[in-house]
Amino acid sequence: MAEFKGETRQFLNVCSDMITAISNTVNQTVNVHFPGREQVQEAKEELNATLKNQESPEEVEDELEAYLNQSGNDPNFALARLRIELEKSLREILGKRTQTADPLSMKSKYMSARQLFREFVNQYPKCQGLHSSFDYILKVCNAAIHGQKISEGHAHEAIYMGIKMLKEFERADKSF
Repeated sequence: MAEFKGETRQFLNVCSDMITAISNTVNQTVNVHFPGREQVQEAKEELNATLKNQESPEEVEDELEAYLNQSGNDPNFALARLRIELEKSLREILGKRTQTADPLSMKSKYMSARQLFREFVNQYPKCQGLHSSFDYILKVCNAAIHGQKISEGHAHEAIYMGIKMLKEFERADKSF
């Protein structure tokens, strides 16, 4: 037992040293640049022009409120959840792996959300108009995930557009 404890301590020290070395070499600065109001409006207009089935703004507002409630009324958590759901939906549509038995032994990296979206648009060119909306949503979600304080306006806008996009992905998955 004493030998096991000694080996465990030694292993933990090695891991700690490696983590320290890695963190000293990696730049951990995250810069977040939000689009201007006119870019957000343009992204929203492109989204609405691309979508097949339009819901009333009131319906989407109700869904936005429900989405926030399901996330404990925490906009950052709702944005993180939205990012996960968008990426998972794209992976499912594209037939990419969504499960791994042992994440520690993975030898290949996952495609990024932007790479998945590019592949999605290549396969479904009708959805090209979703590009600026997806980019905006991703920027806001990433900022939230990286611990940035997101204004309520940006958070609601991104969740609003994200919900509409998720619905479009669901329809795309069924119709394509």
